[in-house]
Amino acid sequence: MMKCVNTDKIPSIPNAPFSQGMIVGGLLFMSGQVGTDPAPGKLVEGGVQQQAEQEIKNISSVYKTLADEILPQLRRARLTANYDIIGRSDDEINEAFNSDPKVLSVEELLYAATLTNDNARKEAIFTKTTQLYPNDFRAYNNLGELAFAAGDAAKAESYFKQAASKNANAPEVNANLGLCELVKGNVAAAETYLGKATGANAAGEALGNLYIKQGQYDRAVNSFGDAKTNSAAQAQILAKDYNKAKATLSAIKNPDAMTDYLMAIVGARTNNASLVSSSIKSAIAKDPSMAEKAANDREFAKYADAIK
Repeated sequence: MMKCVNTDKIPSIPNAPFSQGMIVGGLLFMSGQVGTDPAPGKLVEGGVQQQAEQEIKNISSVYKTLADEILPQLRRARLTANYDIIGRSDDEINEAFNSDPKVLSVEELLYAATLTNDNARKEAIFTKTTQLYPNDFRAYNNLGELAFAAGDAAKAESYFKQAASKNANAPEVNANLGLCELVKGNVAAAETYLGKATGANAAGEALGNLYIKQGQYDRAVNSFGDAKTNSAAQAQILAKDYNKAKATLSAIKNPDAMTDYLMAIVGARTNNASLVSSSIKSAIAKDPSMAEKAANDREFAKYADAIK
């Protein structure tokens, strides 16, 4: 989409062979501005500072026109495009899946899985998608991610390999296969897969885990970025950024026993006995095996009373 930006709020140049601004491909290209007041059409008086201030006002006027007149049109165009792809409302998609999933396109089926937080329903949707659209890799990949999150690495790898058989170059599939290799301790194989995973959403997580395995903790932290996961917090702990690790662990949406255990480590390394005690108790409540792990962990050697 290409559109001119024109406003009488900035000075115009008669017969000039350019526009005040152009939007092309979602980018704004603005012509240079000078310190001219558009009302009288003359340079403002007072010198360089006053003229610079007028230039800023002229530039801001272009952005004002962009916000008021152009962006609403772009937003409407984007919404129309999305509706054309999906074609049905959320309720209609859910009802169709329940009654006759064959009427749904592969995009609609994959979208249907985003409408629920129930992993069992997600799995049912992805499984049906593989039956109706067996050559699309995405449903196999998503089934693998569900299995991986549930702790079944072998099942996850099986799904990821099925996804790879449909599209061996898909970055997200290679990222996930890299994670599977890391779980098995095959660092070299993981590196090979991750080298093909550029652009995948999961690549940062996978690379972060790889760098942890290699002892490159600062690089691991950078790879995880703003991810709120146990692995990201582990990298931050290993890099000795305990405040950031604590913030990451506190922001995890569904904390598990390992989340609490890592928080206890943060407490131990910052001499916070209260945090050690409360976090270990929470971890053990979620997973009783954490009691033995904590008792034998040198991180908590001086907190024996706190973790009882």
